[in-house]
Amino acid sequence: VSQSRYHVVQQFKWNKWVNVGEVMGNGTSGKNVYRFQVSLTSGTNRFRVAQKSYEGEWRKSQTVEVPSSITPVTFHYDKKTKLVVFSGETFYELYNPYGQIVKRGFGSSLDLTTLQKGEYYISYDNRTDKFIRK
Repeated sequence: VSQSRYHVVQQFKWNKWVNVGEVMGNGTSGKNVYRFQVSLTSGTNRFRVAQKSYEGEWRKSQTVEVPSSITPVTFHYDKKTKLVVFSGETFYELYNPYGQIVKRGFGSSLDLTTLQKGEYYISYDNRTDKFIRK
Protein backbone atom coordinates (compact mmCIF):
# COMPACT_ATOMS: atom_id res chain seq x y z
CA VAL A 1 0.00 0.00 0.00
CA SER A 2 1.43 3.35 -0.99
CA GLN A 3 1.68 5.99 1.71
CA SER A 4 2.46 9.67 1.83
CA ARG A 5 5.96 10.46 3.02
CA TYR A 6 4.83 12.75 5.85
CA HIS A 7 4.17 11.59 9.39
CA VAL A 8 1.97 13.97 11.38
CA VAL A 9 2.84 14.26 15.09
CA GLN A 10 -0.28 14.82 17.20
CA GLN A 11 -0.71 15.79 20.85
CA PHE A 12 -3.95 15.25 22.77
CA LYS A 13 -4.87 18.49 24.45
CA TRP A 14 -7.99 20.60 24.80
CA ASN A 15 -10.08 17.41 24.47
CA LYS A 16 -8.92 16.76 20.90
CA TRP A 17 -5.92 15.60 18.86
CA VAL A 18 -3.91 18.65 17.75
CA ASN A 19 -1.33 18.49 14.94
CA VAL A 20 1.94 19.77 16.39
CA GLY A 21 4.28 19.02 13.49
CA GLU A 22 5.33 16.83 10.60
CA VAL A 23 8.28 14.54 9.99
CA MET A 24 9.35 13.55 6.48
CA GLY A 25 9.53 9.79 6.07
CA ASN A 26 12.55 8.19 4.42
CA GLY A 27 10.38 6.25 1.97
CA THR A 28 11.37 2.73 2.98
CA SER A 29 9.22 -0.02 4.41
CA GLY A 30 10.00 -1.71 7.69
CA LYS A 31 11.06 -0.19 10.97
CA ASN A 32 12.35 3.39 10.87
CA VAL A 33 13.37 5.78 13.64
CA TYR A 34 12.47 9.48 13.57
CA ARG A 35 12.90 12.34 16.04
CA PHE A 36 10.67 15.34 16.67
CA GLN A 37 10.91 17.98 19.41
CA VAL A 38 7.58 18.56 21.18
CA SER A 39 6.39 21.15 23.69
CA LEU A 40 5.02 19.58 26.84
CA THR A 41 2.07 20.85 28.84
CA SER A 42 1.58 20.35 32.56
CA GLY A 43 0.37 16.90 33.65
CA THR A 44 0.41 13.81 31.48
CA ASN A 45 0.99 14.42 27.77
CA ARG A 46 -0.31 12.02 25.13
CA PHE A 47 1.18 11.75 21.64
CA ARG A 48 0.64 9.70 18.51
CA VAL A 49 1.81 9.69 14.91
CA ALA A 50 -0.61 9.64 11.97
CA GLN A 51 0.05 9.05 8.30
CA LYS A 52 -2.37 9.42 5.40
CA SER A 53 -2.15 6.86 2.61
CA TYR A 54 -2.41 7.89 -1.02
CA GLU A 55 -5.84 6.28 -0.91
CA GLY A 56 -6.85 8.84 1.74
CA GLU A 57 -7.01 6.58 4.79
CA TRP A 58 -5.39 7.69 8.05
CA ARG A 59 -3.22 5.21 9.94
CA LYS A 60 -2.44 6.08 13.55
CA SER A 61 0.17 4.76 15.95
CA GLN A 62 -0.48 3.68 19.48
CA THR A 63 -0.64 6.53 22.00
CA VAL A 64 2.46 7.28 24.06
CA GLU A 65 2.11 9.00 27.45
CA VAL A 66 4.81 11.34 28.74
CA PRO A 67 4.51 12.70 32.30
CA SER A 68 5.53 16.30 32.92
CA SER A 69 6.46 18.18 36.08
CA ILE A 70 5.82 21.55 34.40
CA THR A 71 3.87 23.99 36.59
CA PRO A 72 0.30 24.43 35.29
CA VAL A 73 -0.36 27.71 33.48
CA THR A 74 -3.12 29.96 34.81
CA PHE A 75 -4.63 33.15 33.37
CA HIS A 76 -6.52 36.25 34.35
CA TYR A 77 -8.39 38.78 32.26
CA ASP A 78 -7.43 42.45 32.77
CA LYS A 79 -10.57 44.50 31.96
CA LYS A 80 -8.62 47.77 31.71
CA THR A 81 -6.04 46.62 29.14
CA LYS A 82 -8.34 44.01 27.51
CA LEU A 83 -5.54 41.44 27.84
CA VAL A 84 -5.63 37.81 28.87
CA VAL A 85 -2.43 37.38 30.87
CA PHE A 86 -1.00 33.88 31.32
CA SER A 87 1.30 32.89 34.19
CA GLY A 88 3.82 31.60 31.61
CA GLU A 89 4.24 31.18 27.89
CA THR A 90 1.75 28.77 26.35
CA PHE A 91 0.10 27.80 23.10
CA TYR A 92 -3.51 28.99 23.05
CA GLU A 93 -6.68 28.98 20.98
CA LEU A 94 -9.60 31.33 21.61
CA TYR A 95 -13.11 30.27 20.51
CA ASN A 96 -16.38 32.15 20.22
CA PRO A 97 -19.59 30.55 21.61
CA TYR A 98 -20.15 28.80 18.25
CA GLY A 99 -16.85 26.91 18.46
CA GLN A 100 -15.05 28.99 15.82
CA ILE A 101 -11.40 29.86 16.45
CA VAL A 102 -11.01 33.64 16.62
CA LYS A 103 -7.37 33.79 17.79
CA ARG A 104 -4.51 31.30 17.98
CA GLY A 105 -0.89 31.66 18.97
CA PHE A 106 1.89 31.31 21.52
CA GLY A 107 2.88 33.74 24.23
CA SER A 108 2.30 35.05 27.75
CA SER A 109 -0.61 37.36 26.86
CA LEU A 110 -3.47 37.66 24.41
CA ASP A 111 -4.86 41.02 23.19
CA LEU A 112 -8.67 41.10 23.02
CA THR A 113 -9.16 44.79 22.15
CA THR A 114 -10.55 43.96 18.68
CA LEU A 115 -13.08 41.40 19.96
CA GLN A 116 -16.70 42.08 20.86
CA LYS A 117 -17.86 41.77 24.44
CA GLY A 118 -19.29 38.39 25.28
CA GLU A 119 -18.61 34.79 26.18
CA TYR A 120 -15.45 33.03 24.94
CA TYR A 121 -13.63 29.76 25.52
CA ILE A 122 -9.87 29.69 25.83
CA SER A 123 -7.73 26.58 25.41
CA TYR A 124 -4.20 26.83 26.82
CA ASP A 125 -1.63 24.57 28.50
CA ASN A 126 -3.68 21.37 28.93
CA ARG A 127 -7.09 22.87 29.68
CA THR A 128 -10.04 24.84 28.34
CA ASP A 129 -11.84 27.54 30.34
CA LYS A 130 -14.82 29.82 29.73
CA PHE A 131 -14.62 33.54 30.41
CA ILE A 132 -16.53 36.75 29.67
CA ARG A 133 -14.89 39.57 27.67
CA LYS A 134 -16.27 42.73 29.32
